[in-house]
Amino acid sequence: MINSIFIGTRLEALEALKSYTNIELIVTKKGSWVYNQYNNSEINIQLIDKTNKSEIFDLLSKIETRLMLSAGFPYILPDYVFNNDALFVNSHPGLLPYL
Repeated sequence: MINSIFIGTRLEALEALKSYTNIELIVTKKGSWVYNQYNNSEINIQLIDKTNKSEIFDLLSKIETRLMLSAGFPYILPDYVFNNDALFVNSHPGLLPYL
């Protein structure tokens, strides 16, 4: 199985990813369905909010993994996060806003 990282709040997307990969890290918000389901699991969870998002982005930019799935992630990832060799997949349940 390949290693992956999940970032977001969509539990069904995390469950699907878990079926096909070894999840090394989950980045989510406190109180999300993902947090509530996996808070006491063996998978490393990092909580993100407005006060620590820069540190989490730095962490994501340095982790070596094969796949990163974003589903329901509440923040826009800065370009430097994409500087590693991981395949990044973003799933969004609706139209993205025009910036």
